[in-house]
Amino acid sequence: MDKKVIMHKKSTFGIALFLGLVLCACSCRTISLEAFTHPYNLNQVPTYRSPNKFYSYLQADTEGGWIVEIQKQREGFFYVKLPSECELPKKNIWLKAGDLGVVVQNYDSIEIPVYLSADTLSVPITYISHSTIGIICSIKKDFVLLRCRYNGAEVKGWVQKKYLCGNPYTPCN
Repeated sequence: MDKKVIMHKKSTFGIALFLGLVLCACSCRTISLEAFTHPYNLNQVPTYRSPNKFYSYLQADTEGGWIVEIQKQREGFFYVKLPSECELPKKNIWLKAGDLGVVVQNYDSIEIPVYLSADTLSVPITYISHSTIGIICSIKKDFVLLRCRYNGAEVKGWVQKKYLCGNPYTPCN
């Protein structure tokens, strides 16, 4: 093989590797957010080995949901780390968006804005003035897209992470 063919193959491989890493970074974002399973009830939650590849059902803890660490997001799923005391042998699993919750913390009765998009310059669609549980739909930078019931209405919008608590049993500070 001559040098031009070898160089072309190396550069083609390098470009393919780079594009693969870029595509992975775009389709699977790394996150760090504490949340909990079973936000509204103690029904079994389906878990997945990878998005859309079923693994097992997760039972609720004795008092409620498990506190987990969300590590990645991809295609409507979250990759989470389960606590060691959880009964599933596999501790790193995927859960569907909508199966995890957080508490919108509001001890001071301030008006927490719920934005139309993940940006403080976007339009607030409403304000939350007391604590409530939100279902996690998506995560983007310092914002979480939540769905919750508030003042008798269904609310869906982006809330800054600083107002959220992933532990329903204790206050977060």
